[in-house]
Amino acid sequence: MQNELLEKYFGVSDHISIIEITVRSIIMFIATFLIIRFTGMRQFRQNSPFDMVIAFLVGGVLSRGVVGATPLFASLASGLALILLQKILYKISFDNKRIERIMKGQPYLIYKDGKFIKENMRKADITTLEIFEDMRVDLKTDKLDDVAEIYVEKTGEISFVKKDKK
Repeated sequence: MQNELLEKYFGVSDHISIIEITVRSIIMFIATFLIIRFTGMRQFRQNSPFDMVIAFLVGGVLSRGVVGATPLFASLASGLALILLQKILYKISFDNKRIERIMKGQPYLIYKDGKFIKENMRKADITTLEIFEDMRVDLKTDKLDDVAEIYVEKTGEISFVKKDKK
């Protein structure tokens, strides 16, 4: 009887009521929040390609449990497995620079000594138009006079290193 009740309300369902989807959403929110807090998922803030893939997959897996396309607890277990996989791979990458570079990427120096480094710009898929746009937003200028170096960081953001004032 108890198993039938769990299956009825938290199993796969073609027709899901408003109350059931609301309860599933609340359960999923609380469980996901607790899992992320428990595992200390600081990585979700870094927006690396690896983090984005994990975020998309976790969102997709968990949403199936909310809408009844996958049993709720199976969806939660799968989401937890993905988050733990991310955590394990981050622990491994802490000691292994090669795995860190594969997972998180690497920054590219795209401007130095008054010259753009076109090869690195191609690797980072960035144009001078995008660089000047970010420079106007971040530095409030469109002149390279005070810029020593420009990088495309692992997150895809552009960072500017100003020249030392002597």
